[in-house]
Amino acid sequence: MTYGGVVASEHYLASTIAAEILREGGNAVDASVVASLSLSTLLPHLSGLGGDFFALVKKGKEIRFIDGSG
Repeated sequence: MTYGGVVASEHYLASTIAAEILREGGNAVDASVVASLSLSTLLPHLSGLGGDFFALVKKGKEIRFIDGSG
């Protein structure tokens, strides 16, 4: 079990940067945006700004699914 969040991505530097965002008080959305932008630079052949986005976001007792595909 952990508190504050967990980060995983295709490149360790993107994960490190996103984890730092969480440590500095950012939220999961902040960390995911930073990880995505980092991956666009670190692995441009695998990631880009024109890709899809899927997320489960929990705020209080409410859970929402965000579908940013297409």
